[in-house]
Amino acid sequence: MKRGIKNQGTFLKRLGELLANGYSLTEAIEFVFIGHYPRKDFLKTKMLALLQDGSSLSDTLKSAGLPLHVCSQIYFAERHGSMAETLISAGDYLAARQKDRQALMKVMTYPIILVLILTGVMVLLKNVLLPQFQVLYSSLGYTPGNGIGNFLLFIDNLPILIVASLVFIVLAACTFFYRYQSHTPIRKAQFLLRFPLLSHYLRIFYTQFFSREMSYLLNSGMSINQALKEISSQTYRPLFKEMAERMMQDLTIGKSFPESVGYFDLFTDGLLEVIKHGERRGELPRELFTYSQFCMETLEFGGKKLLAVIQPAVFFFIGAFILIIYFSIMMPLFQVMQSIG
Repeated sequence: MKRGIKNQGTFLKRLGELLANGYSLTEAIEFVFIGHYPRKDFLKTKMLALLQDGSSLSDTLKSAGLPLHVCSQIYFAERHGSMAETLISAGDYLAARQKDRQALMKVMTYPIILVLILTGVMVLLKNVLLPQFQVLYSSLGYTPGNGIGNFLLFIDNLPILIVASLVFIVLAACTFFYRYQSHTPIRKAQFLLRFPLLSHYLRIFYTQFFSREMSYLLNSGMSINQALKEISSQTYRPLFKEMAERMMQDLTIGKSFPESVGYFDLFTDGLLEVIKHGERRGELPRELFTYSQFCMETLEFGGKKLLAVIQPAVFFFIGAFILIIYFSIMMPLFQVMQSIG
């Protein structure tokens, strides 16, 4: 799907709207491709063939390249029955993420161009200007002071330092990835939660997904244990599969649902309060869904806020880099003029 269809969010939303208007799944897929993707006959034929062979919609979309976190939502919709609403919601989510990525690219494009230009300036400075300064110093019999000398030495070795730093980052990332992959899904999540800024958004993301899917499953008439069994039976989200299995074990030995959820330090503090409040009022599905909507709004606001912080931070870095280059050129000249004077 990622290569076959540009706007995945629009595709899912249109598919959901057609289902809501009474189209069957195969009719909706045919209509979407005819009306909006007339040159994607191969992909349409592939999807329809998979459905006719008995594949679920979630598996069909997975084979077409749809993100796994979206496939998992569709998987649960096949259980609780809110397929049209889920497709529309997933489409809106993907469309919003696409806008965020486009905004991030716009924020990063200009600084990246500046970095490339500045890299060229640094190469010019190292290979042309610095040798000229050294010739000038020799002709005038001037020896740079320790501060200027160290600064020029730093500029001269900056490309080597940058390459060494990149090699170190790559090696560290490979080591981290290797060790990260060896852990269970829960251990992986707990490790990521050690990073302060990342942990805040991850907890909201985990809470939003869990509360949303639980609300739909419970609202379809399932018990808590049945809903957890459905979550544990899917393979799209290994983390929630492992958590659901652990929660089912807790319920078997007599623990309450809030106690089993509270065992994991992966959710927001508010989720436990919502579950307890919903159970007291007998409206757990409704309150879980409302809380999931609140979490989604928080994530969207946080994404916009993060973009607003990234841009000035990048430009500050670029400005500091320009100042370094400026002083690397001007300060030796000032030193030479003072020595002559």
